[in-house]
Amino acid sequence: MAETRKRNLEIKSSLGFLTLLDRFADALPHLLPCQDLDYAGQRIASREEIREAMTDAKTTSFPLEVRLRRLESMLWERVHALRPKRLDQLRMMAFRLGRGEEYARGCSIWESGVLARAMHKMTRLDVCALYRSLLQNPAWLKALGRGLALSRDVSFLQPGPDMDAPLPLEDAAAVAYLKTRLSFGAAAGDIRQVVVDEAQDYSPVDYAVLGKLFPRARFTVVGDICQSLERTADRTLYDEVSRVLSRKNPVLLELTKSFRCTREILRFSAQWMPQAACDSIDRPGDKPKFLPNDQIENEIAACQKAGYASIALIAKTRRDAETWGQLLGNKYPIMGKNASLGSVFLAPLPLTKGLEFDAALILDCDVAHYGRKEDKRLLYVACTRALHRLALFAGENPIPLIQQEDQHA
Repeated sequence: MAETRKRNLEIKSSLGFLTLLDRFADALPHLLPCQDLDYAGQRIASREEIREAMTDAKTTSFPLEVRLRRLESMLWERVHALRPKRLDQLRMMAFRLGRGEEYARGCSIWESGVLARAMHKMTRLDVCALYRSLLQNPAWLKALGRGLALSRDVSFLQPGPDMDAPLPLEDAAAVAYLKTRLSFGAAAGDIRQVVVDEAQDYSPVDYAVLGKLFPRARFTVVGDICQSLERTADRTLYDEVSRVLSRKNPVLLELTKSFRCTREILRFSAQWMPQAACDSIDRPGDKPKFLPNDQIENEIAACQKAGYASIALIAKTRRDAETWGQLLGNKYPIMGKNASLGSVFLAPLPLTKGLEFDAALILDCDVAHYGRKEDKRLLYVACTRALHRLALFAGENPIPLIQQEDQHA
């Protein structure tokens, strides 16, 4: 299950998935349901005529929602032209039944309601339902994904047996993109500058949403490909961003000097991510330490004695942080759970992104927590939160790189 979800996330974070969504949006006029529409015993539009109006090449420059609303207006104009005659027929029927004008108008309102519901099935877009229908239709996925790298993996995109369950969070960007792609009026044309931080944590679909929302803005995109938590990123990320945002004369500026960590902390952290081509300003400090779990309280006391104002005990997950909170006697608040943190606190690793602390104490540095290849990236993020002091703690079976480094310490 975890591997399936991981592959699902990889696919939905790809440029190919954005292309699939674009193809789906373009194909929708051919996929939406159509039916004959009758009013007062007369056909006001056949399904063929409705389909032709949806796919008219002269209107494809408009968002689909605009085209459908225009179609709906055209259909209602035909209804309004027939309505006086129909109301006379209903008055005659009411007279024969011994009923009055109110009855005739009530029947007219009821008929209009039935007709409106039939129209809305064709002209009103439920983007979440459309997106869900895409994921539930293997034939659509296969056809729309043809020629894309993800075409052989479309089975990972299909939902489980509970198809009526709420869409997971990772689908929010795809739904938002379809909404901006199909609708009109969502763009903020008066915004001229957008700054995106932590660029490595956003997918091509996320950037496509931003591009649609801010069509006239310049973008400043800042990130570190070595500090991605959810997805593996490399230098091609910036090419993808440039391609998706499609702004004129993009400039890539690479910054290689770190002002956060001491020289020793940055060099140590680089063992997790050798591709992190970054130098530190010449600010020396203490070497990072490897300590057993029973030294945690002693290290906290040493940090406090040194006058550090922020001492973060970083756990891999929220659950791990809560477990350590209990083990340490519930003396330290937990970031994201307690409103007031104080100088010493527990912090789930995902919440520390972009933050810095005087001292960072990394908990659970063992194979069970950080034994996978992709966990090296998480350790790099955790270690580079430290400004002045870094310590790593493990019980049994510490991670191999710590064992190797410890032998040379």
